[in-house]
This record gives sequence, structure tokens and C-alpha cells, in this order.
Amino acid sequence: MDYLNLKKKVLGLVKAKRFGEAISLAKNAADKNPFEDSMWGLLSHAYGINGDFEKAILAANQAIQLNSNEPAHRFQRGRLSLQIDKADNALVDMEHVLSLGKSCRNAYYAQSAILFQAEALFRLQRYDDAAKVCERAGDDACIFAGKFLTKKDLMDACLKKLNPGPMLR
Repeated sequence: MDYLNLKKKVLGLVKAKRFGEAISLAKNAADKNPFEDSMWGLLSHAYGINGDFEKAILAANQAIQLNSNEPAHRFQRGRLSLQIDKADNALVDMEHVLSLGKSCRNAYYAQSAILFQAEALFRLQRYDDAAKVCERAGDDACIFAGKFLTKKDLMDACLKKLNPGPMLR
């Protein structure tokens, strides 16, 4: 089965909430094609959707080792790193994704990577940096990082940390 058909099949199983089968199919493909980064990326995606973030990160690591210039792999690993509160790792990955510039095939990666980068900075308590990064995102940009976040939500949280207001006595 070629990659596109495999991806459709795995995503179809995920949509049907047949996560075990999706993981098994993706793992089998990665085992049969150990030098294909796309197979490891697909396995990472399947594990991540199932909530097995550690295994998803390991599969993403393998995909990155095979093709370090594919932004989707670092995007995936960075997004997953936020799920397990590894903001420092997420920050490095999102900075790398954004450094690839035109390699980001669509606006989704670029806009989401900006917000993931800002969220990582926020979690590292670098609120001023997070606000500056957040300003670069489009007004309708949104991500899921353990919770749904919009640009406005993240900017408001940064501003609240930077300007806590008067202290009540």
C-alpha cells in the first residue's frame, strides 16, 4: 500500500475511533519501511491521537532522524512536547519549524507554530517574549495545546502576567 492510501486508511480508522487498529497499521508500515520518515510521522500521529505522547515523540524522533528538513515532523514533536509539559523542547522545535520559512507548505503550520512557540514561552514564564511572538500570529489563529487557545486568549494571558494590576490589601 502506498503512503497516501495508508494515511487515508489510518485516518479513517482514527475517525472511526478504532485507535488500536490505526496504531497497529501504522506500526506495521513503519516496521516494513524503517527508512521512510513519512511512515514514522504517521505512526507518531496515530500514537498522539491515542494519547500515548511518549511513544508519539519517539516515533517523531525517528522521523526527524531520517528527514530533519521536514517541518511536519518537528511541528508534531513540538506540539506533543507541550502535551507533556516539555515547553523547552517545544520551543526549540517550533523555532526550527519557523526557521524553515517557505518549507512550511501552508499557512496552518506557520500560524500554528507561532502560537505553539508563544505558548511554550508563556509556560517558561517568558511572558514578554511570548506576547511579542503572539503578535505575529493572524487574528484568527488557534491551536490545541492541552486546551483550545486563540491568539487573543494567549495575548490576554501574557498581558495579565505582565500587568497584574493593583494589589489588594
